[in-house]
Amino acid sequence: MMTTKGFVSVFVLCALLLVVSTAGASRLVEDEASAPVPAPEPKKNRLEKLTRKGEWEVTQTYQIKGQDGLLDVVSKAKESDLILIVAYAHWCAHCKKFRPKLEKVANYFNTGRDNSASSDLPRVFVSRIDCALSHLKPLCEKLGVTQYPTAFYGSPGQFRYTLDEDDPEGHPIELEQLDLIAIEENHKKVEVPLGVIDAMEQALITKESLEAGTKLGKFVITPELREQFHDDVVQKKVFGGGGVDGGLHDMEVATALSLRYLAQAINFKKEGARSAFINWQGWIAYFHPSGNCMKGAQDILSEIDTLWPENEDPSVLEQRFQDMQQCGNFMDISELDENAFFECEEYSCGLWKSFHAMS
Repeated sequence: MMTTKGFVSVFVLCALLLVVSTAGASRLVEDEASAPVPAPEPKKNRLEKLTRKGEWEVTQTYQIKGQDGLLDVVSKAKESDLILIVAYAHWCAHCKKFRPKLEKVANYFNTGRDNSASSDLPRVFVSRIDCALSHLKPLCEKLGVTQYPTAFYGSPGQFRYTLDEDDPEGHPIELEQLDLIAIEENHKKVEVPLGVIDAMEQALITKESLEAGTKLGKFVITPELREQFHDDVVQKKVFGGGGVDGGLHDMEVATALSLRYLAQAINFKKEGARSAFINWQGWIAYFHPSGNCMKGAQDILSEIDTLWPENEDPSVLEQRFQDMQQCGNFMDISELDENAFFECEEYSCGLWKSFHAMS
């Protein structure tokens, strides 16, 4: 039970705190009274409001704001590269729906290549231009834009010719148009971003006579990409479909990480490790909810005698399996970590979901 002396002590402490906070507030009022009044912010026009909402603000594309800006992108590219430019209008509803798909393409070709070691392989530069802006309409007319969204691609030389910066001898070098309508109509078989990536990679493979199946970029997890995927997951939960399944994504990440964690020399030395590994891959190949992981396991099993010969050196096995893609190339295996999950907070959660789904 508190004594009278205790009550007095508490009262004194509260009074002291009240005095200190009142004095601080008085000084704050005095400081505010003596401070200059800031000038009112200018009113935002409609386009600035749209940008402020972030609809086109956070981007991994090269934003073209004029012919000089496009020529700057052209100057970054080698003649063996391709430049992809998507023309859109900020008021176009379909363009707004296409925007996150374009960002995934830019993540693969722009961010993925910028964050990787230098490569002798050609690359794709992904850019965009808002043709609804009056000062950009002459440039859009040069590009041949007649509808939104429209995608064109070509070499630096083709772009310089289109922009009247170069006049090569012989036949005109026109830009190629990417058939976005056909790619979107095929989205049930291949997701739109992957369709665009495949089309651009195939164009470069043909142009530069590269080996079939050559990959010219990679997906990397960025804060913007993670936020975008999170928004897709929320969209799926609220509207019942059409977004990215965050649970499935987490199972893919966990399963891909499991191969890395298993692929250590100490595990390969254990008795029965090879047969246990084959059983684990068989379980994934037949029952995993992700088609990417199923195919990855099937590929591993089809090559198991080459990948894991009897009595192979465990240190060789470790390096060999560390570089394998258990669930496809949806992201670089070296980029995977526990920050890549969308709904789970760590690896064991994603792995438990995988076990539960396969069981």
